[in-house]
Amino acid sequence: MIALLNHLGGLMLALVAGFSAAWAFQRRADIPHASSWLSAWALSMLFVALASIANLLPEPGGDLQVIKRMVDNLALFVALPFLGVSIPALAKRCFWSSGGWGRLLLGLFAGFELTRQLGHGETYLLILAACCTVLLIAGSLLMQTRQAQGLGLLSGIFAATAFSLASPFAPFEYSQSALFGLVTATLALVSLAVRTELSQVKASQ
Repeated sequence: MIALLNHLGGLMLALVAGFSAAWAFQRRADIPHASSWLSAWALSMLFVALASIANLLPEPGGDLQVIKRMVDNLALFVALPFLGVSIPALAKRCFWSSGGWGRLLLGLFAGFELTRQLGHGETYLLILAACCTVLLIAGSLLMQTRQAQGLGLLSGIFAATAFSLASPFAPFEYSQSALFGLVTATLALVSLAVRTELSQVKASQ
């Protein structure tokens, strides 16, 4: 039963992230000056969806295990900070160029590799997750539409709850399905907030 719930949770997360990635990719032509932002959002959600799908598959071996670990790392160490930075950037209408997002990507790769080599990968991920949760909440407060603010703040509450459960300081044990549910709710709500805010951006063009 627990395994079934975990699989259902992973499937829901993959669907929510996949739909959000497809939506963002399709909207790039509608808001040309935000196309790089939408591409970064789509890429982040795609990494989350791929990691969720990979975790639904039986435990692989050999090269497949390496690929699965790589996809997990992309979701945790690239998608997570991309999503965290995206919210305040959208709220302040800071639509960086593709080069700006590329430099951020290179910096994240460098941070991951440096902390991994030093043996502080888990600490780095913990700090990264905490910073992204703060960015999500702060960015939501800066949104220029009330509905986007409310949806963003609610997603921030879910994200903070997921972070508190997954951190080493969790007050009690949690099930993987509960964590999947919190992360899925976070992504669904923040995606709705983004859609609402971008509608205002398009209207003001």
